[in-house]
Amino acid sequence: MLFDLVKKVKGIPLINAVPNTLSLSEDDPRIQRYLLTIDDHDFMVSLCDEICVYTGSNLDEGESDYFEGEKLIRLEEFLESELDSQRKYYGVEILQKLMDFVDRAIELKTGVVVKL
Repeated sequence: MLFDLVKKVKGIPLINAVPNTLSLSEDDPRIQRYLLTIDDHDFMVSLCDEICVYTGSNLDEGESDYFEGEKLIRLEEFLESELDSQRKYYGVEILQKLMDFVDRAIELKTGVVVKL
């Protein structure tokens, strides 16, 4: 699973309205990438399922989705709720990193690509 903060959308090819950030190198200035290092498939699938329910995303295994606009705001609300309720949860670092990306994307008026 990975998160890509899109800093600038211009020039990034789209696939079904999702910026194809995977076609970019990690050091491309248009993105900031976070690759999850935990090896817990069940946690990642469960997290994505919850994100889908809360945001209306159709993210599925092997796919990417772009969270921008209202969907990004719903993702922020979901993450705030999760972080408030699960401070001791072992996945809190992942949730916090995604929250950092969401906050930055809101500031930049861009979005975040999530790939499961």
